[in-house]
Formats: sequence, C-alpha cells, structure tokens
Amino acid sequence: MQNRFQHSGETISRYFNKVLSAILRLYPHYIKPAGSETPPEIATNPFFNPYFKDCIGAIDGTHIPTWVCLEDQVRYRNRMGFLSQNVIVVVSFDMRFQYVFAGWEGSASDSKILQDALWRRPYNRLQVPTGKYYLVDVGYANTRGLIAPSRGVHYHFKEWSTTQAPQTPKELYNLRHSKLRNVVERTFAVLKQRFPILQTAPRYPHKT
Repeated sequence: MQNRFQHSGETISRYFNKVLSAILRLYPHYIKPAGSETPPEIATNPFFNPYFKDCIGAIDGTHIPTWVCLEDQVRYRNRMGFLSQNVIVVVSFDMRFQYVFAGWEGSASDSKILQDALWRRPYNRLQVPTGKYYLVDVGYANTRGLIAPSRGVHYHFKEWSTTQAPQTPKELYNLRHSKLRNVVERTFAVLKQRFPILQTAPRYPHKT
C-alpha cells in the first residue's frame, strides 16, 4: 500500500483503521442473522421441500491469502504451501452472508475453527436457532444444528452427470444436499467477480 499510494506506513495504517471502523459500523446492514421461517428457495421447490424445510443456510470454509510476519509464517502456511487465513462463513440461500469468522491461521482444520465459532468464543458466537440447522460438508460431524451428507456415496456436484440419476435414497439425499450447499461457492464466485482484490485460493490443489 505504501508503494502504490506513495505515503508513509503511519499514514496508511491510520486511514486503514478508519476504513475498517466504518466497515464494522456498516456490517449490520449487510450481514443478517437467520430467521425462523423456511427460506423461499426451499419452500417453493418440491425437490427440497419438505425434506430440508428446517434448513436455513450452508457453512463452508475458504482460504484467503494473507501476509504475516516471519515468525508466524509456519502457522499460516496451509497444506497447499501458501500463507492464508482459514475463514468460515455461513451463507443463506439468497446468497447473503449470515456469519463470517476470520482470523484463524491457514494450518487450522475447518472442524476446529467451526467448533471455536460454536462453543468457545466469548463473543461473536455462531448461534443456530432452535429447531433449525445448517448444511455442512463431509469435513464436519453431524451434530445438533449441523447436517452433513451421507458418507461412502457420491456427494460432490461434479461427481454427478446429466445421465446418471441417484440409485439409492442416500445418493438422492446427497444430491439434494450438494445442490443446496453449492450456494457458498456461488456466493464466493460473485464476491471475487465484484472485488478482484479479494481473490480467494482454490480449496484443493490440482493434480497433475
């Protein structure tokens, strides 16, 4: 930032904190907690209703590249080899953020971060309304308020083709689960398109 705008580090830091304070004041207008009603994206779609009528959103993590001091780089280096924060987000089915939990180092596991968000945080805790739940991927455990897909059968959206229909109840459940939870990836895609400076890294390395 100093190089780009040709100002001292003190000036950059001062105005960065002013912008950050303004953003924190604005967040209630853009991040809304989940309600108690069935989301219209589920209520009006017989593919999901009534099977997911109590589902209010989806949870996933993403790695966002970061810069840290030399002594902290080991903790922030993820399994793909670059420095990042592991950020957990909750997204509603109308592609709006309900909760964002940033700050954990890239080497931390998704399940550990989510546990911290649910149980350990003295403030900014992720709260699941009574009788409702969020969709999570296979990296998380089934627990109160969190519903994961069935293990041992197809799950990821790319594993399904237009000619391959689900053959078992578990496969059908996983297909519906995957289609709903895909809203997180779509939301991040829109975010990256609007704000290129916030480019997020792919979750898994490409095999060669």
